[in-house]
Amino acid sequence: MDSLTQALLGATVGEAVLGNKIGRKASVLGIIGGTLPDLDVLVQSSMSTVEGVLFHRGPSHSITFALITSLLFGWIALKLQKRTSISYQNWFLFFFLVIFTHPLLDAFTNYGTEILWPFLDARVAWKTIFVIDPLYSIWLLAGVIFLLFYGKTNNFRKRIALWALALSSSYLLLTVYHKYHVDKKVTEYLESNSEPYERIMTVPSPVCNWLWTVVIDKGDHYQAGYFSMLIAEQDFRDSVIPKNSPAEWMKDKEELAGLKHFSNDWLQYKKSVDGKTIVNDIRFGPMLGWYNPDSGFIFSFEFEKGENGIIVKQNQKQPEGKIKEELGKLWSRIWSTDINK
Repeated sequence: MDSLTQALLGATVGEAVLGNKIGRKASVLGIIGGTLPDLDVLVQSSMSTVEGVLFHRGPSHSITFALITSLLFGWIALKLQKRTSISYQNWFLFFFLVIFTHPLLDAFTNYGTEILWPFLDARVAWKTIFVIDPLYSIWLLAGVIFLLFYGKTNNFRKRIALWALALSSSYLLLTVYHKYHVDKKVTEYLESNSEPYERIMTVPSPVCNWLWTVVIDKGDHYQAGYFSMLIAEQDFRDSVIPKNSPAEWMKDKEELAGLKHFSNDWLQYKKSVDGKTIVNDIRFGPMLGWYNPDSGFIFSFEFEKGENGIIVKQNQKQPEGKIKEELGKLWSRIWSTDINK
């Protein structure tokens, strides 16, 4: 999720655990702990392109990292806060919860986390919520704002924090149901029409959790489009994307193997006129949505055969088109299959 939401989550969890004992310090320490896992970007910048993609939300987003840092920070807090009656066990629990809820929330997104590293390097990605979702964050923000008006001795502080967590978590559970519903409807549609397919991917769209992206792997190509929770009968295939094959010189390279692992092999290959091969991770879709599949993909990589090996660069091209206009089309798609209405 976005950094602001993670900070709000850390602050709210911190208040729920120790807010009645250390007051606003619980929010501050919660923000620090809640944003700590994303400091992996400082190390990521010194890595190669593929290594950096694999490292982000990797070890720092694991339960192992949360346990080790909580043991350390709990000991430091115990030494620095000797005047309080808080035990080492309580400090450990505080830091573990504010740190581990970060990767746990990220596991509900499309990017996922290596939450079981180093025992399992597979990414856990439940794909139920978009990386920015105001309907999740608003409850945490409201809770933090209300907490500003209450002193640490006020018993109402903990209730506010718990209510904020309960409401945001309830919405998160709703997104799980939405995904179950979309998966069920898409599968039923394909099977009722006896359409062959290899696998299906469903992810929430940027506009809200009531509009979903559907990608169907048909073997040699993908079919992609949108599914609205509010429309009974609809065709959710707006684009056809050929898979193609990687160039021979890159098939056995570890860089490509890394991207296959990262994307669960939801990849498309395109040859450019200058001899490079473009590798698109289609999970995150085109920059201007599936109504504009040629607008360039959000996660796109250039593979080039160099003298000393493969050169991989992440595409940073800006989309040609009006982003606000395309978001407007997606908003219209929630209510109708005719986006021009």
